[in-house]
Parts: sequence; structure tokens; C-alpha cells
Amino acid sequence: MHINAASSEALRIIESDYSGSSKPISINRRPGGAQRMDWWMSEGKTESISQDRKRSALRLYRHIASQTSIDLPLNTFPAAFAFNDQAHYRPDKWVIKALVRAGALEACHCEGELCFRLTNAGTYLLS
Repeated sequence: MHINAASSEALRIIESDYSGSSKPISINRRPGGAQRMDWWMSEGKTESISQDRKRSALRLYRHIASQTSIDLPLNTFPAAFAFNDQAHYRPDKWVIKALVRAGALEACHCEGELCFRLTNAGTYLLS
């Protein structure tokens, strides 16, 4: 989904908000995969992510969602980020997978693109 901001803004936000080594945003090397829920849930690795990483990730994803070219429903963010500077990123696959399995996120579609919506449990993570 088109984001009305440069990727450097998102990278700067996560750099200042999360001190861990594994940042919760990734270059989107598989654009088609990021639009399929089975891709997000594939592969055997399941990560136990820290509370700080989850909160930082969700704050970042919600900020990015506020910069989309369309109005997204509350607490919803896209599965792929196409920034103004032509950089293509996505949420971290293992963060999304862990949050979906925990019931904190659910898949939805907005303007024909895969998005993720915070559930009540996900909203609780941010409080």
C-alpha cells in the first residue's frame, strides 16, 4: 500500500523507539507473498517476541498506517509498505506470525490489499 512518507522516517522512528538488534520492519523482497496470509503463517519458525518489541512494532505499524494514501479503519495497518522514496518494506514476518497466533491480530482486506487489524487482545498490548 502506498505510504505518503519516506522509508527513512519509519526507520528513524523504530531506531529511536526500539533498542533491540532485530528491528520489526523488513525489506519486502516477496511482494506477492506479503499479500497472502498463508505466506505470513508459513515456515516452522515461531518466535517468542519480547513485550518491548511487540509494542514498538505495533506503534510503528500504526504510525505507518496513518500515512497511507487511503483512510484505513482504526487499528489497521497494511501488510506491505510502498514508501514515497520507492522503498518497499513490510512488517516483520515473525512479529506478525506471533501476534496472529496469540490472537492479537487478524487479517482483513482494504482496497484489495491484505491488512492486519488489532483485536482487543492486541489493543491491550499497547496499553
